[in-house]
Amino acid sequence: MKEEIQYLKNSPVYAMSLGSKELFHSNFWHWLMTCEDIKPKNAFVKIFFDLKDVDKIEREQHNRDLTIWKNNVAYVVENKIKSVPYKEQLKKYETDLEKNQSFGCGILTGIFKPDFMEDDDCNKWKFVSYKEIGEQILEILKQVKCSNFNKSVITEYAKIVLNIYNIITEKLKNTKKLIQNNDCKDLEKIRLDDICKKYCAEKFSKYLKQTMLNNLELLLKDKTKCRLEISSGFTRKSSYNDFRIYVDETDVQKKFELGIQIQNGEYRISAVRFGKIDNKIVFDEFQKKGWFFPIEKIDNKKFINGKLTSLRKKDGFCKYETSGNEGYHFIYQYWNIEDYSFETLSKEIYEDMKKAIEIVNNII
Repeated sequence: MKEEIQYLKNSPVYAMSLGSKELFHSNFWHWLMTCEDIKPKNAFVKIFFDLKDVDKIEREQHNRDLTIWKNNVAYVVENKIKSVPYKEQLKKYETDLEKNQSFGCGILTGIFKPDFMEDDDCNKWKFVSYKEIGEQILEILKQVKCSNFNKSVITEYAKIVLNIYNIITEKLKNTKKLIQNNDCKDLEKIRLDDICKKYCAEKFSKYLKQTMLNNLELLLKDKTKCRLEISSGFTRKSSYNDFRIYVDETDVQKKFELGIQIQNGEYRISAVRFGKIDNKIVFDEFQKKGWFFPIEKIDNKKFINGKLTSLRKKDGFCKYETSGNEGYHFIYQYWNIEDYSFETLSKEIYEDMKKAIEIVNNII
């Protein structure tokens, strides 16, 4: 992996890509497929679709990354390397196109194929990895004519794509622990650390869904009012995982949420209430129910639920809130994570979510 990292560090083309990773790649693909210097014209369309003599190729048409038109039929490429792909986005493209024109099929690109691509209603979409894209570009380049300068740029780009794929897959291969900042120091200079942490958080969410979601859903007393959701994302230069129970009520003040959030080395237990309410009231309510804990001090160290914490708030909790009649009050405590392995974290999350479900079942 050291050779791949050094290659990207030395590449001027890769340096130009860092401003906007997904936008850069989509723009480059559009150039490959429309450049007048490359003969035969549109030869690189074959990276994604087996089409000849296409009518036009559009960028950012109705938010679609690439739309290739032939005989009034749209063939869509959605590029995802930095952000997480969502099935709903792909289905919306498909539905919107079929209202007025015709949707032929679509390609989703990225590093890892998402599970939803196997769903029956995604049968018009195919996944193409960055590895396949790089290999296809080099293969097609052997069959086309273009200036030596453009040939060298295209070759350089293909190698960049292959190196990005190899670095990320190597970093995440057999990973069974959440990646932290120290694990990605070698990727910071080429700015792939964020992507690796994001993919790892998604991998952990998938692990949680497979190992515990069904068992916990069976414990919910009222599934018409309650739902369990597992998600992951990236904010403030760190990835996060979120496991939450949503209690939906028509009365704003009866709605609430309980959950676990993992972010930036913190294991967070959280509660959410809505409406005009004081944060301390929310904290006291769920402390009485055994969800939150008093802070203990031992030898100048602080502990929550017997676990070391760096929490410094005098009132014993952190908060995020919005004001108004439908205000959002996110209250949480946290302790420091010592073991980032999927197995250890999932066991802790499972026991805490069981407790959260018990609290919910006693309230509704």
